[in-house]
Amino acid sequence: MPKPRNRPIRPRPDKENPEVDEAFFARARPLSEVAPEIVATPPKIGRPKLERPMVQVSIRVDPIVLAALKASGSGWQKRLREAIERTAKTRPRKFGGRPKKGKALEERRTKRRA
Repeated sequence: MPKPRNRPIRPRPDKENPEVDEAFFARARPLSEVAPEIVATPPKIGRPKLERPMVQVSIRVDPIVLAALKASGSGWQKRLREAIERTAKTRPRKFGGRPKKGKALEERRTKRRA
């Protein structure tokens, strides 16, 4: 590798990127004057918002059940979620249904105590 020379580096003139001076900043105008449509409606960045976004939860599952799910291949999380959704739809009282009132609630409480 050649030895570096100890001489100052002189800047080379660049026609495409001229040096910015005080005159440049004196001519500058705010973006709101140059292109107000850009400032008024900024671009939307990222994924569109979901109608029903998922909620993260943590559950404990038997290791054998988890191993069987993972062994079933790619997409096991989706299949698990679909199974939970099917269960929730077939049993609305236990999962998210309206709470029991009156006599039905009392019967349920007495069954728990017994």
